[in-house]
Amino acid sequence: MKNLFALFLAIFASITSNAYGGAWLQEEGRGQLITSLRLYGTTEFFDDSGHKSSIDLFTKTELSPYFEYGITDKLTLGGEFSMAAATNGAARYSDSLDMQYSYGNIFARMYLHKGEHLVFSLEPGIDFPATIGSDLVSDGSRPIPEMKFNFGYGFADRRELGHFFDASVKYRHRSQGDLNPMLKSEAMFGYRLDYYYVVMASISDEWTLGGVKDRYQGNYNLVKPQISLLYDPNEQIAHQISLYTNIYGENTGAGYGFIYSLWYRF
Repeated sequence: MKNLFALFLAIFASITSNAYGGAWLQEEGRGQLITSLRLYGTTEFFDDSGHKSSIDLFTKTELSPYFEYGITDKLTLGGEFSMAAATNGAARYSDSLDMQYSYGNIFARMYLHKGEHLVFSLEPGIDFPATIGSDLVSDGSRPIPEMKFNFGYGFADRRELGHFFDASVKYRHRSQGDLNPMLKSEAMFGYRLDYYYVVMASISDEWTLGGVKDRYQGNYNLVKPQISLLYDPNEQIAHQISLYTNIYGENTGAGYGFIYSLWYRF
């Protein structure tokens, strides 16, 4: 049973987003590429009632490039591609520690409202999970339509340094087999310390509609806070480090994670 629980951790326990204000669009002809290395580990698992139990040490390593590009000032296109490898004690979820395709997605983002400080945007997308035979799959093998609503508020202080608040709600229409649809919400506050450093605090929750009890193991609930520091020395390159923990869940892992992201803006 412990090994079974650990397998499910390979599916979703270390998935987390880059900390950035996702409500805004890119300017026409401008874009960014964010390549992230994520490391996750745990020795605890949340059961379907939210109670923790011990498991063998589980680790996951994930590499994922994310990009977005402004087609026009009113339309940004983007996507992400993820490769991952996972271990549980001496066990491996492939013949080697080589990375396997984990998931990919594409999206479009457009403004519903754009003011001087306040923006609302809509972001339809499609997830492409790994095939059903993969050890790192939770979402079946069919493409998953998604719809995301974003809210952003940006302001400057007396030092003329910019800060922001960003929130989103995303619906994922999972319908294959016993998989249930999901809602994911995120909220983030970004505070620029000076011209080079930005601190970002965020919290996200992912909830399976209909609950997880007596359900397929791809159904889970998870609450995850994250703290990030962005070093932004120029208009082209930036470095981000993040720490997060899974503080509550059902049918998923506890534990901690670290992320390093390299930003390239063009």
